[in-house]
Amino acid sequence: MTHAQLFVLYASRSAEDAKELATKLAADGEPIVVAAGGDGTLNAVVQGLTGTGTALGVLPAGTMNVFARELGLPHNSLKKSLEVLQAGFIKEVDLFEANGRPFMQMAGIGFDAQVIEETTWEQKKILGPMAYIMTAMKVLGDKPPKLRIICDDGHEEEGFCALAGNGSLYGGQVKLFRKADHADEMLDMLVFTEAGYKLIRDSVKGLATGAIDAGNSSVKYLQSKSYEIHCAPPYLLLA
Repeated sequence: MTHAQLFVLYASRSAEDAKELATKLAADGEPIVVAAGGDGTLNAVVQGLTGTGTALGVLPAGTMNVFARELGLPHNSLKKSLEVLQAGFIKEVDLFEANGRPFMQMAGIGFDAQVIEETTWEQKKILGPMAYIMTAMKVLGDKPPKLRIICDDGHEEEGFCALAGNGSLYGGQVKLFRKADHADEMLDMLVFTEAGYKLIRDSVKGLATGAIDAGNSSVKYLQSKSYEIHCAPPYLLLA
């Protein structure tokens, strides 16, 4: 039996279209909906499946495929990914939400979200991951919005950028959230308390050493079951 005989294929035209399609398929009682695309496509499908009994299948076909990498899926081989789907492996993971919108892997608030938002599909197609770096250099000259983060125990931090990770990976193969676990009911968060040069310096230093918040870094590492975040304008990215 070929893989094509196992699925009914639907083409979505936008994230909202993918969400609505997933909602309809779940309402029709489909046991599994397979999302073929990157992390943005997965997030749209998850929004449609949240609260239903329909499982999400992952067919990594995006730029970075962070969630697929996190789960150890063969992100560079569609054939092997289809074999995993056909085998029927199921893994339960925590699902968090921001402003009522669910996400599985990560959320970016402030500078990071602004970079992702301003990186076009055409740039990603031509430059790949380098497109994000090019946009970051452009956005770096802007004055970023100030954030205030409040943990569920009342602890507060202020900064210019915050990254929340349900898993350990960020942006591909980078293990940014060293304490993160998809099934511990905790959401890890990095708060960048300085903007501009220090944000880039401590990010690069942290990526090189594997501990972005170590030493005299301006980055704070938090763990909490929930957060309250105040930010204006509300730049928010979910995946």
